[in-house]
Amino acid sequence: MSSESVPPEVFARTGQDILRLSKGKELKDFSGRFNSAFGTNSKRCSILWKNLVRRKYIPKETSPKHLLWSLLFMKVYADEVILSSLAQCDAKTFRKWIW
Repeated sequence: MSSESVPPEVFARTGQDILRLSKGKELKDFSGRFNSAFGTNSKRCSILWKNLVRRKYIPKETSPKHLLWSLLFMKVYADEVILSSLAQCDAKTFRKWIW
């Protein structure tokens, strides 16, 4: 996917999917939950994405969820098995995209 610009709304939606937050009570404090899990907000993720693409630091097949996985890993620093379960992928796939 690796397009030059990804709007903050895409990161917010992707973060919502990763955190498995449904519409309703769980979304009441979504920005706090997003910040708690990823260490930043969706607007800063969008800015980070743009800077990484411009400097060619990420492969073309990278998607916003992969950036969020990396941020989750750095923020939470839990075992790969736990984080890959949260990301709904196997540990090998998770490891590929967080490094």
